[in-house]
Amino acid sequence: LGAAEEEESLAEAASSDDDGGPIVYKVRGFLREYFQAQEDIYHALLDSVDKVSYHLEYWLDWTMPVRRRPLWAHRAARRVSASYLAMLGRSEQTSAPSRAAKQFSQMHSELCRLVAFVKVSSCELLSF
Repeated sequence: LGAAEEEESLAEAASSDDDGGPIVYKVRGFLREYFQAQEDIYHALLDSVDKVSYHLEYWLDWTMPVRRRPLWAHRAARRVSASYLAMLGRSEQTSAPSRAAKQFSQMHSELCRLVAFVKVSSCELLSF
């Protein structure tokens, strides 16, 4: 069914109810808008978690010891990356990469908790 047909069928169902009619229609409309907004927010949060996890992996790579490549190549790549980040105004992050990784880790865990809260709260609301 299309959106207009769905609204018409909901309006008919709400008008045929003896225990509230238009109130039932308003509640259904509110719940539809609420769950649509919650779905949009949920997907935005998942996108944010993805971006933060990417940055977390990047800064964890900065803090890890060098493996499987020559030390001179690693240092040259880090200098190029550090100068690029300094041009972007993020030189503080290159001076303390472990601190930046810790901050991204904390942000990632808080976003994951928020995503779990949104998911659990919507399931609890639907269980009533």
